[in-house]
Amino acid sequence: MTLPIITFHQIYKKYSDDIMRFAYWLTGNKDDAKDLTSDAFIRLWTTSSNIEVKTVKMYLITIVRNLYLQKVQKDKKKTVLRDDMHDRKESIEKIVENKSDLSHVMTHLQSLPEINRTALLLYAHDEMSYQQIAEFLKISLTNVKITISRTRKILIELKNGEK
Repeated sequence: MTLPIITFHQIYKKYSDDIMRFAYWLTGNKDDAKDLTSDAFIRLWTTSSNIEVKTVKMYLITIVRNLYLQKVQKDKKKTVLRDDMHDRKESIEKIVENKSDLSHVMTHLQSLPEINRTALLLYAHDEMSYQQIAEFLKISLTNVKITISRTRKILIELKNGEK
């Protein structure tokens, strides 16, 4: 049995109201239902696989349902901001002060031997373990711990000496 050839326009005209109604029942929101319906027909339009005419409606309903479930999962990850939440952004003065401190730390850090800088940066910035740093730098675990400890101490002393 050969199935009749049907155009996209005919499919849209035949099923759009049903798909929209289904999407609305799922979401309870007219705008979301419109979006899901549009997305379903776009996916139908862009699909590279053959679709049997007798299953187009179920195909579209499946797309709508899957898109809806994806949206629900995505929305679960969002956090609603309460009105009583305070902005934790730092003031401009604090940002400038921190940038100034960072500039001083970078200047001092650059004055240290490369192995000290590398060990400290791998530990503090890249969150590597002492063991990983030892393997990377090809030095002993004890030497890594001593190097990082001494480098921190030097930077603290340099910072405190300036103030």
